Amino acid sequence: MSQPKVCEGFISQENAAKLNSYLRSKSIMNPHNLLNVSLTPLHLDKYPDGAEFHSMVESIIKRVGDQFGIDNIDISRAMYQVLQKNDSLGYHTDAYGGVEGYTEEYYSALVYLTDDYEGGEILFYNGLTEDKNDAVAYKPDAGTLIYFKGDKDTPHSVNEVISGERSNIILFYREIK
Repeated sequence: MSQPKVCEGFISQENAAKLNSYLRSKSIMNPHNLLNVSLTPLHLDKYPDGAEFHSMVESIIKRVGDQFGIDNIDISRAMYQVLQKNDSLGYHTDAYGGVEGYTEEYYSALVYLTDDYEGGEILFYNGLTEDKNDAVAYKPDAGTLIYFKGDKDTPHSVNEVISGERSNIILFYREIK
């Protein structure tokens, strides 16, 4: 498995904090007991720096397309997620296949909005095993972009958050054929 691309300082920590504050005020508890909000034009059109957000998304589209040799790529889903104390995400891939709304060909991007939390590292596994000893852990600074092919060969998880809040924007892209 290849490790993700990590782009530190993709957005400024100030812009990350502004986005986090705005999106945090819109988030609700989902059925999995996590705070999140699905990012729709409705949420983003009311964001004071909406043009800046759209510019960030366009820049991610270009990076993902260039990295994976895709000319026509589109966002299929976008969400803001907050992991709080004791929250974690188990071993999974972003492309489940066979489930409505998911395909085998996803490209995933995470923009980290906070870094003042303990725990919460994202782990990318070197093999198709849940052995955390065979994984690489990342704990990015606020403003960092991480992107990767979200296929069945890119399993990952998130360690338990010990304290603070781990907030990020999660974007799922797909190739338009």
